[in-house]
Amino acid sequence: MIEYMNKKPSKKKHIRKSSKSNKKSLRKYRNRNRSKSITKSKTRGKRRYKKRGGENGESNSLALRMNSNNRVHNNNNKYTRKVYPVYSRKKWNKNKMVKRGHNCYTYFLDKISNKVIQDCREKHGLSEYDTKQTRSRKIRKRKPCGKPQPGYYAGMERYPKNETSCEHLHKRIVADNPDIYPIEHNGKTLPAQMCNDNEYAGALVVHPNKTYHFYRQDGDGSWSHKPGSLQTTKNDASGKPITNPKYADRKYTNYDYSDFCSFYCIPKDPDKRNYSLHRRENTDT
Repeated sequence: MIEYMNKKPSKKKHIRKSSKSNKKSLRKYRNRNRSKSITKSKTRGKRRYKKRGGENGESNSLALRMNSNNRVHNNNNKYTRKVYPVYSRKKWNKNKMVKRGHNCYTYFLDKISNKVIQDCREKHGLSEYDTKQTRSRKIRKRKPCGKPQPGYYAGMERYPKNETSCEHLHKRIVADNPDIYPIEHNGKTLPAQMCNDNEYAGALVVHPNKTYHFYRQDGDGSWSHKPGSLQTTKNDASGKPITNPKYADRKYTNYDYSDFCSFYCIPKDPDKRNYSLHRRENTDT
């Protein structure tokens, strides 16, 4: 106890303050790193701007940016690629107006239309001046968007749903897209490439006298589809991956696509894949 009382209190350690020269060097180091990060961000921004066609004066519309990802140069065709179409959930599902305005027919043709997006925006009452909260509130109301239908591009009238059949749909598909043609395949196992190098495969099924549905074969050999305004998927009605739409489970809660119509070959050139949101009056243009 006596020893403890006689013990001198320990002195606090002296913290050495940085000199002015150290402060200057530290400031220079921080500024140098900051300038590097700024130049990196600028170069990234320029690359993004160039990719979107800003320097070429092209339109920066959402549909153009999404469809331009498919225009990759190849020896076979300037609009083809080795793996095409590419299954992308982000492309079709992230933007609500893209997801709600495009249906299985547009997904079958692998083409996003800016007119469809704009029409869906108008139905929801969206404006460029809306705040984030206002926009999300309007989107939550889920207004029905117009859907492109087979035959509209060729100027054909919309047929009654009670006349839905494979024959009716085939006439309308070919009227919109003369370069699309049907093919036959009877086996359960499908080849990874059913069509030519400058084409990809699709399929049409029908719920007789009620509605229709389309599938498409992606570049990796798998099959996918987009049920109406819902998300894209690679699974059938049972939740199993689709290897052949002809033998997949197509019986849903409200629809039973019992009739398998045909497989189709679709050109990869986007100029040969057509559809329209409304019936075209003048089909010559």
